[in-house]
Amino acid sequence: MATILELQVAQREVDDGLQSITFEHRIGRSLNNFFVARQYLDGATPTKADVDDYWATAFGPLTGSNIVAVYSRKAFNYPLMCAYTTITVPVAGAGSWIGLENGAQGYSGRVSLQGTATQWLFDCRTLGHSAYASLDVTSLLPASYGTSTYNYIFKLNKCNAELFISGLAANQARPLRAIILHGLNEIIPEWEAEPYALGGSVCPMPSRMNSLIELNGAVSSFGCNMSTLNSYTCQDGDPLPPRQYQAYSENTSTKWQALATGGTTKTSHPVPVWGYQTKTLLFIADAAGTLSVQGYTGGAWRTIATPTVVGNTLLQYDLTAEVPIARLVYEPLNGDTITAANWYLS
Repeated sequence: MATILELQVAQREVDDGLQSITFEHRIGRSLNNFFVARQYLDGATPTKADVDDYWATAFGPLTGSNIVAVYSRKAFNYPLMCAYTTITVPVAGAGSWIGLENGAQGYSGRVSLQGTATQWLFDCRTLGHSAYASLDVTSLLPASYGTSTYNYIFKLNKCNAELFISGLAANQARPLRAIILHGLNEIIPEWEAEPYALGGSVCPMPSRMNSLIELNGAVSSFGCNMSTLNSYTCQDGDPLPPRQYQAYSENTSTKWQALATGGTTKTSHPVPVWGYQTKTLLFIADAAGTLSVQGYTGGAWRTIATPTVVGNTLLQYDLTAEVPIARLVYEPLNGDTITAANWYLS
């Protein structure tokens, strides 16, 4: 029979797993105190899995028809999750997921980076998958994602889901790789290129989710070592944190800051403004060109305002229209240069 002290220690471990999955809480304890897992060793019959068997050193590898899904015991509120890991595209017929999910009920909420035999998708699914967004972000991942370790960061907000990847020199200045707006009243177009992928769903997402790693079939190791500091963390987050977006030319990595226009019209990559009360644009050019602020509504881009641009003078424009996405169209007067073009959302 267990002593009172042993019962107290066991209860403390369970309580810790329902509060935090930070490294300090995991030291010296079984991962089963912080995660629950299911496996299908025959590909069909669910059984409980020992998380330590899969994750004590590096997650995986699996062979044959194995399926293993590992969830945090705690469901986090507007979660912020980070996994420091390698990810490997699985073989044909297999699949892998990393991100957030409403328990095993992906039909009622999942935000994930999903690996297939040919591509990686960032998707936002809910309400029976009847209407969801799925973006091909393969071209936006680090070229060495299968052999090098990066931070994959997932953030679920009141109005959007975001994917960040940090640790790559080429995109250190823009770790945001994808955004999906949710709860929209109309479908918006999808962008799957630099500087970030963008899409939307008419379905709202639940505010609380568990963290998730799931492997299905013959999959190489995720390389997410749970015995190291900050390799895998998840916590409650801000329902709608402030964001800053620099303007880029549409579907390119060309930043508008210090951009010589060459006298040609420039169209910016869309900015997700859905749900933010304050949407401020700061813009400067060295000549008096024509600037149009456009919003997407009714199935098309519509011009909302054409604020006056005075050469070498800071323009502040506050967008009050409730639109899901906005963009800029700039017609330079001559071969002028754009000094700055930034959106601030709060």
